[in-house]
Amino acid sequence: MFILKELNLDMGIKEYEMYQDIPAKESGSTNNCHGIPYENFKEYLQKEINRKNNQVTSEDTPTITYIMYVDNNPVGIICLRTQINENWKKWSGNFYYKIRKSERNKGYGTEILKLALREFKSLGFKEVYGQ
Repeated sequence: MFILKELNLDMGIKEYEMYQDIPAKESGSTNNCHGIPYENFKEYLQKEINRKNNQVTSEDTPTITYIMYVDNNPVGIICLRTQINENWKKWSGNFYYKIRKSERNKGYGTEILKLALREFKSLGFKEVYGQ
């Protein structure tokens, strides 16, 4: 069973271990949680949760982060940019996702995108841009 859960401060060691299994940098993407001590994980989560309230700039956008679980095991993250400008449409789009290395090549990228499109629809989106 595949489900998305929005990041929250109740997340713990299983989610932390997933973040550690996603490389710090690959394919132009960064994982700022990779390598941080577990003691700093809640602080990281709070920072990511707060991104929902961002303004659109050249550096960031309002973003909601979700973790996808397969049978209660976290396998990846997807970030939904809820507001973007023309520059973001051109270069990146409304979302990006990362699957932990140990769970790649199992079709989870396809599943996380399906769930994200449903979430976009529930948020009232009529169009979603991707790269």
